[in-house]
Amino acid sequence: MPYLEKALSMDSGYKSALPQLAYGYMMTKKYDDAIGLYNKILQRDTTSQSVYYYNIACARSIQGKTREALNYLDKTIKYGYLNLEHMAEDSDLDNIRTLPEFKKIMETYFKKEEIEKYPKLFGSK
Repeated sequence: MPYLEKALSMDSGYKSALPQLAYGYMMTKKYDDAIGLYNKILQRDTTSQSVYYYNIACARSIQGKTREALNYLDKTIKYGYLNLEHMAEDSDLDNIRTLPEFKKIMETYFKKEEIEKYPKLFGSK
């Protein structure tokens, strides 16, 4: 990650390094740094908003900030992230998947038949 941080210090417009650096922060559990960078990216890049919102939802879920995680998860799907299989398997969402609000979000955007394909989605054993 130091090489990405250095690239950004030399040219703050080095747009392609931002998502990689944010992902690096996620992998090293620097969630607040990752979220700050994802928010910065969202101001500049509207092409992958759903992915960035998803990553923020994951970070907030991991941190136990469930309300924020749910809000970002809702944005994630509104902006087009529809990979229900990934959401069902992603352990980053474990802190929110058993909450009634999580279920409501899923039922708002996905058909019952789609949801039933993924028994782990709501924390099933």
